[in-house]
Amino acid sequence: MNSYVYFLKTIKSLFQVRFLQMRRPVAVRWNITNKCFNRCRYCTIWENPKEELSFEKVKEILWALRKIGIVRISFSGGEPFSRDDIVKIIDYSVSLGIYPEINSSGYHFPKHAPFLKQVSLVKFSIDGPENIHDQ
Repeated sequence: MNSYVYFLKTIKSLFQVRFLQMRRPVAVRWNITNKCFNRCRYCTIWENPKEELSFEKVKEILWALRKIGIVRISFSGGEPFSRDDIVKIIDYSVSLGIYPEINSSGYHFPKHAPFLKQVSLVKFSIDGPENIHDQ
């Protein structure tokens, strides 16, 4: 999906919310996993392991999000790149007309970079006070 189509979808959604009073989200942030290979001092998400949803269940949820008008989704976590199927999840999002973004520590980015041409934005986390994130 090109940026022009994304722009038009966003304008349409904003028009519906603003002028037609259709209250609905247009963007979602989803912690797609709690797995993370880092042990950052400012984050404890990795201490709470949860079973990940299957790819089929993720597809069902993405389809439901599309039906309510979501045009952008930001995959976060934990570390989204720790999921073996993250590229398939991104591809499926795009096939539904949902622009995917990734929030990452960058740990697995080099491995996945060639497959992420469809991601509209990659955000690398540098969190915590300077004396913590610089470590």
